[in-house]
Amino acid sequence: NNVAAMVAARNDPDIMMVDIENGAGIDYLTDMQDDGIHPYESGYTKMGQKWFEAIQSLNEAPYFTSSPVESAIEDEPYSYTVTVDDDNPLDDLTIIAGSKPAWLSFTDFGDKSGLLFGTPGNAHVGDHPVSLIVSDGKEIATQNFTIHVSNLNNPPQITGQRALETDEDSPVTLLKEDFTIED
Repeated sequence: NNVAAMVAARNDPDIMMVDIENGAGIDYLTDMQDDGIHPYESGYTKMGQKWFEAIQSLNEAPYFTSSPVESAIEDEPYSYTVTVDDDNPLDDLTIIAGSKPAWLSFTDFGDKSGLLFGTPGNAHVGDHPVSLIVSDGKEIATQNFTIHVSNLNNPPQITGQRALETDEDSPVTLLKEDFTIED
């Protein structure tokens, strides 16, 4: 009773009391040695199970351990290796892309890492919001960021030419207007 009162007086959510005597279903005739203090293996097993259940009820939210890559260049591959962790080592973590531009893909490798990747085109120059989510089945964490795609100054390309005719051994003058140029 004194321990329970002491825990209550602290009023701290990080402190909890686990009743491993009454809550574990200890039977003093079969689980405890004759001294009434030391348990047999069956008593230790019951107390351990109760303690394990109490610890399992505590859950910390998962978190991102990587910093996002927030810049990309048009026509060049973009990639961001996502890493996550959780202070509950037995939790299975799942990473998903909550929102992303269509030019990006996401793969969760199932080992607390994933890959966000893609190649933006000229039409994707500008800012693109991204939201990644990690879940341990109970809690989630979100990483929101913006990828800025910069324009690459590509050289102009000649994509066509008008038909030209000339006599043999005659000079030809080509003008810019004779070509189809895309920039």
